[in-house]
Amino acid sequence: MESLKVSEQQLPATLQNYLQKHFQGAFSVREIKAALELNRCTVNGEVERFGSRKLASGDTVTIIPFKKDDVSPIRHQFDSNRVLYEDAQLIAYDKPAGLSSIDHGLFELIKEVKGDLYPLHRLDKDTTGVLLFAKTKAAEELLLDAFRKRRIRKRYLALVRGTLKKERGTVSSNLGKVSSYHGQTIMGSVSKGKGQHAETAWQVLKVGKGVSLLLLEPKTGRTHQIRSHMASLGHPLIGDVQYGWKRPEGLCPKRFLLHARSVSFLMEEGAPPIHIKSPIPQDFANALNTFFGKVWKEERGI
Repeated sequence: MESLKVSEQQLPATLQNYLQKHFQGAFSVREIKAALELNRCTVNGEVERFGSRKLASGDTVTIIPFKKDDVSPIRHQFDSNRVLYEDAQLIAYDKPAGLSSIDHGLFELIKEVKGDLYPLHRLDKDTTGVLLFAKTKAAEELLLDAFRKRRIRKRYLALVRGTLKKERGTVSSNLGKVSSYHGQTIMGSVSKGKGQHAETAWQVLKVGKGVSLLLLEPKTGRTHQIRSHMASLGHPLIGDVQYGWKRPEGLCPKRFLLHARSVSFLMEEGAPPIHIKSPIPQDFANALNTFFGKVWKEERGI
């Protein structure tokens, strides 16, 4: 890491301007913006994702190393190796980070290859893991009914800041928009009637220095539900600047560390259960090794 002290002579300056002068053309404006969005810079020890930040004399700007490849646009393509499950009615895909679920995203990539496709649920752009799509209208209706009747069980893995007081628990709230962060929606608890009921069960799997690995099971599927619920407990996801994680301690990931680990469901009453599991992505595995040691192994049954 490289730490720089802002002097009076370098002002006035925004973070974007400051970094452009520092890199002396090695990275374009767009590439520096991309680096900031990947948590590659802190100001006074806190991650800063926006180049519009005005700097002051004495500020310490720390640059976390990145390469051209890290900040170049990724051209996602359909990858058959990422198909986790497929039959005549549905397809399950292992969604990578940095790709939206539906609009201009994974839905369109799969549809180009597979033809008719119907979205069933979403994952945030930087959430990885199991994403389901129906291949027929009839299957869409069956699966949406299964979602409504809670016959679909979704389980997530997340790394969060700190140590929780209990080994397991449930967060329940009326979830709605409470504010915005540089134009990005912040979801939180709102009064009854203004939001939607949201419920998340959580269990601590491992505790490390300043971090915990959780298994989470959302009982509902609201926007930013897990991220908001963990932040409400005072334990935001590692890497989730939008929901209050600011200070890297031992690791500064390029995204918040949330992985849709598995989905289990019945297509309809009396049908055999289907269980689909997604492997832990490399950046998540690297974080586990950092916090829990290189001998960390995947837990069975999760």
